[in-house]
Amino acid sequence: MIAPMMRKRLLMVTAAAVVCGVWGCDLVSGPAPSPFDSDKTPRSGASIAIEAVQGTPDGPSVRGDAVTVELFLPGGKTETIHTKLDDHGVVLVEDLSLTEPFQPRVTVVHAGASYEVVGEVMDPAHPHQKITVTVYELTDEKPDWQISMLHMTVYPTPHAVIVQIVMIASNPADRAWLSPADAEGDRTSVAINLPPGAEEIQMTAGFHECCSKVVDGRLFSTRPLAPGNSRFDLRYRLPATDNQANVEIVAPAPVKNMIVFVPDDQTHVHTDDLTAADRVYEVGDKMMRGFKAVDLPAGKQIAMTITNLPEPRAHKDRVIDRSLKRARILAAVGGGVMLILTVLVLLIKPAGKAGPDINPAQ
Repeated sequence: MIAPMMRKRLLMVTAAAVVCGVWGCDLVSGPAPSPFDSDKTPRSGASIAIEAVQGTPDGPSVRGDAVTVELFLPGGKTETIHTKLDDHGVVLVEDLSLTEPFQPRVTVVHAGASYEVVGEVMDPAHPHQKITVTVYELTDEKPDWQISMLHMTVYPTPHAVIVQIVMIASNPADRAWLSPADAEGDRTSVAINLPPGAEEIQMTAGFHECCSKVVDGRLFSTRPLAPGNSRFDLRYRLPATDNQANVEIVAPAPVKNMIVFVPDDQTHVHTDDLTAADRVYEVGDKMMRGFKAVDLPAGKQIAMTITNLPEPRAHKDRVIDRSLKRARILAAVGGGVMLILTVLVLLIKPAGKAGPDINPAQ
């Protein structure tokens, strides 16, 4: 899945390309040559050099491994190219059209497992790119992996809380891990429990819609857990009941450090499993309260209750509207009173007696 910042860059580059095609790039980036010919025909010739590297010591060659290149274009369009690595573990994908900017995702299949890397956005100013994909030998022997960092942010809304989770999973082995096949024939790795009622689940890094599944309230990744650090991102909506939301998470592995951020607002937070930080954190443009824990064992359940959620926007709008109306009435009444007082002063002022000259003649 393309990150939001990448989508934004794609849109910005697309807008610039359209302006270049219609009015010329002098209006966009000064005197630089336009990436379009005079007849508005885009140039071609973009290329991606792909290299696969064997990450397991003494592992077999990657020659001949299947490669899939997906080009994500504006408007949700996708182009797919299938190829293979040569004897040196490389392949050059060239003559790619630059009609529109695109972002490549390269997937290499090795030993029955997929490894992917998302590249940078490509456009007329960035027509060439090298992407390196590291692959590993597989094992079904569960490594002594842990969560080095579990970061959760809870955003209260009038009827629910939005929970965003970022985990860094650390695999100390030199092989990628996938469990033995389950009843459905799927091999899985990292799994995390979803709280009852979780909805609108969004998966990005680590958890991907193509390579994840939910079984009995647990979200599984069907991609191998590679050696080193791997990031897993998850976001879901948890409906509230009676202005209260119960947020729960179970440690999927030993957790070295955990922190939960909640906006420093009117909401109330209760938890017996986390310790409140002694300061407020600035996260982006918000001030956040922090709740921490360290060295949690696998399977440890962390619970947090959020109450006093924000009022619905419609109610706030009605309150604001009434306040504005009162302000207008007071302003109108006050203006009327001032007008009456001014008239009375003018009527009562003695005739023939001039006031002070504020601009005396020189």
